[in-house]
Amino acid sequence: MRFNHLPARAQVVRGPDERLRGMKYKDVKDLNDLDDKKFLLRYAFGFFETFKGLIPGLLLSSQDRQLSRDFFLNRTQNDTYKLIEIELSLMYEVLHTKVAVVRCWAGFIFRSISSISVVVALLTFVFVDKRGFRKFDVHLTYVLFIGALILDALSVIKLMFLDRTVAALENWWAEFIAHTIIKNRRWSETFYRCDFLTYCLKDFPKWITHMANLFWAGILLDRLKIMQSLSSEQFNEDLKKFIFEELREKSLAADNASEIAKICSSRGDWVLGHLSVDSELKRSVQDEFNWSVQEPTIMAAVSGNWKMVFQDTCAEAKRFFRNNSCSEPSGACVEILKINSDIKPGAVKGDVSKSVLFDACRLAKQLSKLEEQNQWKLMSKVWLELLCYAAVHCRANVHAQQPSKGGELITLIWLLMNHFGLGIQFYEANAARIKFIVKK
Repeated sequence: MRFNHLPARAQVVRGPDERLRGMKYKDVKDLNDLDDKKFLLRYAFGFFETFKGLIPGLLLSSQDRQLSRDFFLNRTQNDTYKLIEIELSLMYEVLHTKVAVVRCWAGFIFRSISSISVVVALLTFVFVDKRGFRKFDVHLTYVLFIGALILDALSVIKLMFLDRTVAALENWWAEFIAHTIIKNRRWSETFYRCDFLTYCLKDFPKWITHMANLFWAGILLDRLKIMQSLSSEQFNEDLKKFIFEELREKSLAADNASEIAKICSSRGDWVLGHLSVDSELKRSVQDEFNWSVQEPTIMAAVSGNWKMVFQDTCAEAKRFFRNNSCSEPSGACVEILKINSDIKPGAVKGDVSKSVLFDACRLAKQLSKLEEQNQWKLMSKVWLELLCYAAVHCRANVHAQQPSKGGELITLIWLLMNHFGLGIQFYEANAARIKFIVKK
């Protein structure tokens, strides 16, 4: 402004005070449980309208974070998961169906015109002279008209039973419908586990690998190998309780922006800082336990060079298992624990190989020194923290794609973390801003 010789002054503008903001969800904070299923749908829709901005990468205010955090900290485990599932269902409707078009006035008008046209065409065909037409053709035409009317009727009924439609109803039977549709399962409630040992041990014969490479089908063969080592696991009540309690504990601890950033950027170190473990084990977990998922778009958020790490580790594991005549996972585990872990792997392999096989061997030996209960406690907590790190750091469009594939556990955790206030897409709304005022 000074270089253009314009008279201007700078004014510090404070953000809106949270006390002046309309508390959209204040009346529900005193409830112990959302027994009214219609209100459960309404609050899920309200939160979705606010948090859908996360999908295109928008930033939400600290007030939005605080309102959501206070709300979910006072909810039960069942209500929390049901709210998240309804929001994922709404995400699917908005992103992968034509619900938004059908529910608008233009969609309603065009659908009405379409249905009326079918009825008019049917009545015209009923009263028209059908002499000269074969009986089979006439009957087939009636069947097609009736089929079109049935499809229209089903689409209208389905539209009436949508979550947002039922939430807007005030009729006496709205609660009954809400109670019925909430019982429906909203996602697959399963996730896949990749067994690394099975992947390395169960290899195809060399001639099949050679033929696949000859016809440029090596990637397809590799995908088949991964499918053989995958197993479907149920998202059971114990796992639900564990994830809910862990994220709730972190949400209670995240009372400022720096603590939130620390939790969201942790890949095991936040958990280890709250557990009494040996310093050597703590350092080993932080350095070596840094990749755990196979989805490429998600894995890129955890480790930038994950593909090279995975390939080098697989190659080294196959050589080790072949040299020690290992054919079963149980035998492979025994041989791994026999490795001398006194010498650090980096001193032997140098910087050429990115394999973490022998780093994992050192970690396994250190974990074996703990009691069995503490072993599983440590591994489960670190596993969840790695999953949380991947959830909040992978691109939002990856999460947006998952509802059309039946849903992913990592997407559910991403939405649950943000509702607990554990996200990286929030800004401090009370922060001061500089406003330049140019005088005329």
